[in-house]
Parts: sequence; C-alpha cells; structure tokens
Amino acid sequence: MKRLVLLVLSAELTFLLIAGFTLSMFSCNVDSQGTITIEEIPADSIPEQKPYVTEEPDLSNEIYFSESELSRIAALIDLLPEFVVTGFEEKYLDWKNTWKNVPSFHVIEFAKSEEYEIVLSYCMTYGKAIWPLLFEKLHDPDNFFIVNIVRDMSPEYIHLYEEIVAESYRRTREEGVLLTSGNSDWIAYCKILLEQAYEDILKSIQDISIPEESGQNQMDGEDADKTVERLNGTTWKLEGIVDVKTDVLKLLEPEDCDECYTITFDTDTTFTAVSIWMESNINLLQMNPITEKMLFCEKYEKDGEDYCDSDTFIRAIHEIQSYSVSNGKLRLVCSYGNEYLSFVQQRK
Repeated sequence: MKRLVLLVLSAELTFLLIAGFTLSMFSCNVDSQGTITIEEIPADSIPEQKPYVTEEPDLSNEIYFSESELSRIAALIDLLPEFVVTGFEEKYLDWKNTWKNVPSFHVIEFAKSEEYEIVLSYCMTYGKAIWPLLFEKLHDPDNFFIVNIVRDMSPEYIHLYEEIVAESYRRTREEGVLLTSGNSDWIAYCKILLEQAYEDILKSIQDISIPEESGQNQMDGEDADKTVERLNGTTWKLEGIVDVKTDVLKLLEPEDCDECYTITFDTDTTFTAVSIWMESNINLLQMNPITEKMLFCEKYEKDGEDYCDSDTFIRAIHEIQSYSVSNGKLRLVCSYGNEYLSFVQQRK
C-alpha cells in the first residue's frame, strides 16, 4: 500500500510540473515526511527564455578560411608530389560518387562504404601531408562529408572539435538563434589544425619528397616508379624564393639576367647551379656542405654592379632537403622548412 501511495504522489507531481510549464512556473518542495508543497513563482522573477528554434543559421556569423590561410594551404599543396595529389583526387572522387546512394544525412553514414575505406587508407599512408588537400576540399560546401576523413585522421586533436561544438551550442542557447552551421564548426577546427600542426604537416610533405639512394621516394608498389622525375638534361630558371607561410615570392637581383640563378641537371639527382657567375655542384641524395668563402656579393658584368642576392641563392641551394615537380615547376625545399625555391623549365 505504501508503494502505491508513492506512485500516486509521483503521478500527481508530474501533472503539477507539466501544468507549471504550460501555464506558469512553480517551485516544488518535499519535506522529510513526504509532504509536497507547490508554490507559484512570481512572473517578474522568471528569467527570460529565448526560443531554441530557427530554420536557417545567421550566415553573418559563418566561419571561413581567410585569404591568407587559403594561400598557406595552396602553398603546402604545391609542395606535394603530383602523384600524391592525383592519387588522392581519384580515390576521393570514387568515394564522393557513392554519396548519392546514402539513405541518410547523418555524417557517419557517408563513411560506411568500401570506397571510403580505400580513400582513408590512402590518406593514412601519407599522414598529415594529406591534410592541406582535406582543408582545400572543405572550403567548398559541396565536399562537406570529407569531415569524416578529417575526423578519422586527427584523433589526437578531436577534443578541440568537441570544445568548438560545445561553445557553438552554448552561444546558440544564449542568443536563441543558430549562429553557425555544422560546416563552420569543422572549418574552425581545421583552422586550428593548420595553425597548431603546421610544422608537422610540412615535415610530412618533406618526408614524402626526400629522395633515397635508389632515386625513389619512400613508396612501394606501382606508385614508386612515378616518384622518379626525369630531370637529366633539363635546365631551370629561378622564379624566386617562396615563403611557405605567407606564399610571398621573393625575386632575386639582377632580374634581367637570363643566365643567373639557373640549374642544369646532368643526372636525375645532380645538377650544376649558377648564381651570377659562380657555379655549385649539388647532389640531391646527400648533404652539400657550404663554407663562408662561398658566400659573397657577385659582380654582374653587364652593369658592373655587385649583387648580394647571389649569397642568398648559394646558401639556399646548399640547404635543399626535398624536391617535387608538378605543373611544369620544380620546387626545391630548404631544410629549414619555411622556404622553397621555385623554378620554371627553360629547355630540355
């Protein structure tokens, strides 16, 4: 009988609480004897409640990659060997073609296919070096479901995404309007990854591009043969030295000298570099020591002026750690990581 009384009291309390939400607000007190006291709360002491319903987010609060961030992402992608980018694009497109067959819009459902496992496995092979390609894709809302790969490739950072979502939820509750879309939360997360993991991303790219004694990059199978660029007999003219973080191209003086700042390959991995008149022999498969005697301002015979940019070129050309060739350009990445030399081919 005692249990029955409690159940009745519980039902009665539930009814009263429902009434409180629909008509007014009440406080409920239960003393040690089980006596229930219901008191109405004065209307002027009830805090304002904002609705948590909206059809569209307030797009003025959307988060996007900045122009400088997009330039930084593009500069990192430029450092990737072409075969890595091509392989990713092919496998990503195969996966994206399955999206139209997914019966649900839950993000995780788009990661339940063989094609997803293939593209994810490919991305895992190259680690953080792939991240700039993911960031670039996410910039286009049509590629939103690529967040599955972002999530699965960054478990050590995913708590940061959870914090972003929690903060978005908190602000939405306070403002009473959906401030940003889910796409914004993921872009905010990727902006953090770009900033915090930048050095790791760059190092991963360099590790792909570093040639080994076999003349091949660190790959197995059919793709290994694609990493060997046929450079023997080619000559390249320096466009400038690019700052990876800002994507700013620094030109070297004298600019009107066609013979200055050129390199000519005598094998696929060795070349002769000419600054203004001084020559240096460089081997991409080994360290190329530099001495202070090699660093000085060289005279350009046509105008009789001394140019100290030759010092910059010689120093950089002896610090090459990795290289890549794509879209008709040769990039020699300096070992200190934040610059690369960009060349265009002159003749073959």
